[in-house]
Amino acid sequence: MKTIIGAAIGNCVHVGGLHHFLRLAEAEGYHTKSMGPAVSVKRIVEAVRSERPDIMALSYRLTPDVAGNLIQEIAHAINELGTIQTRFIFGGPPPVANLAIISGFFEKVFDGSEPVEAIKAYLRGA
Repeated sequence: MKTIIGAAIGNCVHVGGLHHFLRLAEAEGYHTKSMGPAVSVKRIVEAVRSERPDIMALSYRLTPDVAGNLIQEIAHAINELGTIQTRFIFGGPPPVANLAIISGFFEKVFDGSEPVEAIKAYLRGA
């Protein structure tokens, strides 16, 4: 069974969208785990290293400036791990989602405008 771990990164405590995504993933046959709100980059890297999830779903709903720095920090820390099989996806409001897209680090970015069927379709193909 494929595993998805989700986390709201940095100082973000908004987990509603993340938990909704994880429930959709469970309905599509994934094993899911939430690391909860305000997860540090260090904890994300540790989870990837120790738990080896198929997908790491990250979210951030606050200011784009802070999000951009967090995204760069995560990408750098994960790249330092070397070759890993974990794929990264991101969810956040459009201004933050755009930064995630520009980073080139994430396989898929959701900005909240996607219909549920599009999210399910992604999960079925992931």
